[in-house]
Amino acid sequence: MALAGLILGYLSLLPLIFIPIWFGVIANRIHENLNYENMEPAVQAPSYHTLIGENLSGSGFHFVHREQQYIATSMHQFNNMIPKQMGHLELDSPIRIVDRVHQQNDVQIFTFESKELNSLEPLVYTPIEKIELGTPVYLYSFDEPYLGHISSRGSDLREYGIKMAKPFPAGGESGSPVVSAITGNVIGVMLSANSTESATYIGFEKLNWEE
Repeated sequence: MALAGLILGYLSLLPLIFIPIWFGVIANRIHENLNYENMEPAVQAPSYHTLIGENLSGSGFHFVHREQQYIATSMHQFNNMIPKQMGHLELDSPIRIVDRVHQQNDVQIFTFESKELNSLEPLVYTPIEKIELGTPVYLYSFDEPYLGHISSRGSDLREYGIKMAKPFPAGGESGSPVVSAITGNVIGVMLSANSTESATYIGFEKLNWEE
């Protein structure tokens, strides 16, 4: 009985040994940003047209993929629901949302009806397998581009972080695009920031859609 008690006592200490190690491994995978080299932008920021959600609920953007145009937003902006319409300051009529054709963690994609929006130049999306740390990217605050570099990635290779070159006014920009400054194409959707007025770190989700 004494031996059994001794063994059980040692076994009870194992979680105290391995739990910190496990958390350390997870932390390193999520915040893999210790050493990366910033690449220089290869293209200028493409023009962007901010779309506004119902009741000023957040931002979205329209893009072309395989010759079809779509709208992307976050999920949390609309409480995981499909908005009925979106707006644009340069358009006379609202943009009617038709259907949700893709959904992932906190990102959704819609088809829409709007001849006016179809006439505006969309961003371009082309699926990519991997996003490299240090890649320069453009984020937008009401159509104005801001430069940053990808500095971290999550364990599922879909969640990434951006270190901004200068403070970014992030208030209301959830759902706006993350554009590669190497290709000029959309690579993800902005979801979070460490400040609404002068963010230095931005979180986004890689757009992973093959439709």
